[in-house]
Amino acid sequence: ASPAPPRAGPPRTAREERLCALFAQALQVERVGIDDSFFDLGGDSISSIKLVTLAHADGLDMAPRDVFTHKTVAALATAVKELAPAPDADAAGPEEPLITLDQHEFDAFASDWQEPV
Repeated sequence: ASPAPPRAGPPRTAREERLCALFAQALQVERVGIDDSFFDLGGDSISSIKLVTLAHADGLDMAPRDVFTHKTVAALATAVKELAPAPDADAAGPEEPLITLDQHEFDAFASDWQEPV
C-alpha cells in the first residue's frame, strides 16, 4: 500500500483562513488545507455555486469560474477581492436617489398608475 499523501498546509493569512472555512462549509468536510483541491475534496459545479454564495455573504467577490481556475485555497486567496460595501438605501437623501429615471421614463411609468378621478 502506498503511504497517505501529506496533509495540506494550514492557512497563513486571514483570507486563507476564511476560504478554508468556506470550502469546509460548502463541501461539508471537517478540515481543508490551503493546497487541497476543491474538486479532489468532492466539489463539483453545484458546490462551486454554493461556495461562491457563501463567499459573497462573507464579503468576498468571486465567481464559479474562479473556483475552476484557482482550485486551491492558496490560489483562490490571491485571485479574489473584497466586495465593496453595498450602499445603504436608508441613508439615501435627496442628492442620492434610490432609482434614476429621466422625465420620459417617469411619465411612462406614472401613466400606468394614474387613477381616474
